[in-house]
Amino acid sequence: MVEQTVVKAIAISHQFTDGDATRQVLDHVDLEIPYGELVTITGPSGSGKTTLLTLVGLLDPLQSGQLMLAGEDCTNLSQHERTLMRRTHLGFVYQFHNLMEELTARENVAMPLLLGGSSRKIALANADELLDLVQLSHRGHAFPSRLSGGERQRTAICRAIIHRPSLVIADEPTGNLDPDLAHEIGLLFQEIAKEQRLAVLMATHDMRLADSMDRKLILEHGRLKS
Repeated sequence: MVEQTVVKAIAISHQFTDGDATRQVLDHVDLEIPYGELVTITGPSGSGKTTLLTLVGLLDPLQSGQLMLAGEDCTNLSQHERTLMRRTHLGFVYQFHNLMEELTARENVAMPLLLGGSSRKIALANADELLDLVQLSHRGHAFPSRLSGGERQRTAICRAIIHRPSLVIADEPTGNLDPDLAHEIGLLFQEIAKEQRLAVLMATHDMRLADSMDRKLILEHGRLKS
């Protein structure tokens, strides 16, 4: 039977301790995302959106609860095992592009494939295809410092999807752009995700972007609600 759910989080809780004070950020959060669905999480600053994305993205270990990703139980993975899962199943897009300044746009996009063991020739060929898809083929040899904000974010999106992940984690991917450009990049992101049947979990304060996605969730007081 083909697995239909890319993410299944059950009763995930997380707290931060500062001295004698403990703050409950996530309180028994349940989340299920099927393949191909685009989900946004909104909520006030400090509500725990980034924490939830960090846990689902296997960047930090769970404190409590259970997490299934692409049919694999990721609840108790070691740091090395989480790294391997991220390389295979996850792509990341952040508010700040996090491109490597010493690499060209096409080299930045190719990096996940190179880390996965692909040859440089194949990785760069795949990068060129994606850059062409987002109308950046003419900028492939440019370094990030020579790219505009929109060009950098389009490059970052290409990098996040080049290895065809099961899930793309996006944390305020348009938060550093002006409203019109943010809308343009948001639409492009959705178009690519739908075309490649990628699941997307996105935290955003952009209500226009959130309303255009398949499902919008709100994180308040440590709980997710529709």
